[in-house]
Amino acid sequence: MNRRLSAAALLLAVLFSTFAVGCGPRNGSGDVTDAPGVLTLPPYEAPGESAPAPVQTLPEAEVRTEPTDGHNWELVSIPVKPGQKVPCAGSFRCTDCGQTEIRTITTADLGVPVIRIKGSLSGITKDNAGVVDFDYDGGSVAFSCQAKLTVQGATSSGFPKKNYTVRLMTEDGEKYKVSLSEKWGRHSKYCLKANYVDFSQARNIVSGRLYGLIAASGTVSDDLSRAPNYGAVDGFPVAVFVNGSFHGLYTVNIPKGSWMFGMNGGADTRQALLMAADWTDHVALLKTTSSFKHGWELEYCSTEDTDWIMPSFNEMINFVNNADGTRFRKLISRYVDVDRAIDALIFTTVFHGRDNVSKNILWATYDGKVWFPSVYDMDDSWGMVWNGQDYYAADDFPFSEVAGRNALWAKLWTNFRDEIKTRYRELRRGPLSINNVKEEFKAFTDSIPPCLYEADAARWPDIPSIKTSTYDQIVKYASARFKYLDKKIG
Repeated sequence: MNRRLSAAALLLAVLFSTFAVGCGPRNGSGDVTDAPGVLTLPPYEAPGESAPAPVQTLPEAEVRTEPTDGHNWELVSIPVKPGQKVPCAGSFRCTDCGQTEIRTITTADLGVPVIRIKGSLSGITKDNAGVVDFDYDGGSVAFSCQAKLTVQGATSSGFPKKNYTVRLMTEDGEKYKVSLSEKWGRHSKYCLKANYVDFSQARNIVSGRLYGLIAASGTVSDDLSRAPNYGAVDGFPVAVFVNGSFHGLYTVNIPKGSWMFGMNGGADTRQALLMAADWTDHVALLKTTSSFKHGWELEYCSTEDTDWIMPSFNEMINFVNNADGTRFRKLISRYVDVDRAIDALIFTTVFHGRDNVSKNILWATYDGKVWFPSVYDMDDSWGMVWNGQDYYAADDFPFSEVAGRNALWAKLWTNFRDEIKTRYRELRRGPLSINNVKEEFKAFTDSIPPCLYEADAARWPDIPSIKTSTYDQIVKYASARFKYLDKKIG
């Protein structure tokens, strides 16, 4: 490492050696070991922002806007102090001669897309939108437009590092549609996810990808097969700068809504999507409801008339609660896609989804008759407690306990137990093999350069899981979890 690096930069490099040596995109070699340390630096209040960020001193270097020719530049750090001489600054070092310079970071330097926002985030809430200039540098995909931002999330809206729903638009206020991923298609609405409780940034996206693999290995309808990830979240990491200053490591996600499920409406369709948004007996399917209250939120309906949705959903709830034994097994498919429900039950149990057994479930229908659940909001999965401050034991919360938290899970566990066990064993040989889980998490965490993790810790030093949430912790927990459930299933 260059001997001219400041003491602060050297400290960061040591504390976060868990993720890799050096900066820039990783090549996937080597396993992550110890958890990173907590960076403690004097806080400051950035203009227009509510969260503190520490002062970080840059090494002495030439200030430029373009890289100097004839050098092999490596990005070594991202300053988080506002008011740099160049916007979106990074500190670079030549690996051949040791020369350093400071210049604007691009996606080529980081290996992940760079988002530059101009405008104030102050005052933006779930109900009060703000319009900003939005610049996206994704290498092969790059554009500039305006964007309307609102705070996204329930519990997470109270965290200092906010999630945002992003609605891209032209200067005239028209939707600006763009494809950020080949399998997503062109859209104007995205989610900028802070993943504040999960320092690794991996849990939500990788869990969504695993669920997509689970669904793909089973039986899905033609409608669901057209969804980008079989009704589960998908996304990728990005670096976000606001008014030229580093704002944080985020992920760009598919937002919950119609295109997550490949719903495009059309004549004579009855497509709908409900979100179980709160802890109530209604979202646990123990009680029917006459409106989009009692913990329910309507995310999408293909018709202007929404009066049919809750009566249809209540028919399913009534059947689940009143049918047993042979009648339940014979007729449940009229109301519930059993294959999708079994997979959701299995995966929720596997990732220890205490916050997902009733709340944080998306319920979808393509025909207004048959409903199915999908997993959602998994940033505190794989043992993490909801606030990121602790972890559950891997050897508790078995299928029988999960089943006790939701009326449908209980009936499935009672009446389809053999099918659940058979499907679990099948998935353990495929998408849920420990090797596949390791590979998926490794690929994601390796795609984020260490200096980006370091900068996120410096910008948001109160992230609760800085010391603990690493690739190594996740896969160790997954291994212990599978060992426990394998024994329980037999």
